[in-house]
Amino acid sequence: SAIRCRTLAKTTVTAISHVYNNDITWNTVSGATGYQIYRRSDTDTSWVRLATLGKETSYHDESVNCEEHYDYRVRPLYKYDGVTTYGSYTVAEARYVASCDDSYATRCYAIFGEYVDDPRLYYNSSAEAEADMVAVTIKAWDFTDSSRTAKKTKNYTLWVHKNLAYTVQLMFEELYACEAQYPISDIGGFVYKNKSEHSSGLAFDINVDANPYVGPDGVIVGTKFDPENNPYSIPVDGEVEQLFYKYGFTRGIYWGNGYMDYMHFSFFGT
Repeated sequence: SAIRCRTLAKTTVTAISHVYNNDITWNTVSGATGYQIYRRSDTDTSWVRLATLGKETSYHDESVNCEEHYDYRVRPLYKYDGVTTYGSYTVAEARYVASCDDSYATRCYAIFGEYVDDPRLYYNSSAEAEADMVAVTIKAWDFTDSSRTAKKTKNYTLWVHKNLAYTVQLMFEELYACEAQYPISDIGGFVYKNKSEHSSGLAFDINVDANPYVGPDGVIVGTKFDPENNPYSIPVDGEVEQLFYKYGFTRGIYWGNGYMDYMHFSFFGT
């Protein structure tokens, strides 16, 4: 015979923000006949129920404000013969995952919650900027020694804007999983300086010496760009550059002003 009530496990919830709409997914809970999903924004004082669903494990939320951040919670339920048993809630923050297809406005709202004319100048001081930065720990490959015959895993700490952190985490996880095991000798993100996306935690420099900053009169920072002979030099339009671009980061070699910053990858392309 059917069970009138039962104990339900918690589910695992993932909420992805696309700025103008959000996608929420969760794992199937054994024995559940349905799920309830709730939402709370930065300005809400309580949770708002969005839907009671059947056995679906996803929900597309189109009623969002691009200037708000949202949390979601999901709980399983079991309904039989007029009696409903509920499991515990699982809460997930809607985290932005950037894409090369995101418009300038979408990127502004995702990061700053408003449209800005120049993201490099958003913060008025280092202290103000630092309050919005978080540390992301990334795994990367590097050579074990100067012979460059074997590789090892290294951990790096990269400071980036809090609203870009999840994108950066996913991006470097994908890079680490590449069969080629691209080596990273050094990487740097947030640093407060004049007219730079680094000041807003929106850019990073990678393998500086082998990916120089070059001007009309020659190398300004670094030494030589030599991807055919130096594995730390990142090939133009190669797998690494294309992967970073997929997540919205453009390399600093397409400005068309006589300067080529091979080490530099930025979210707004500056």
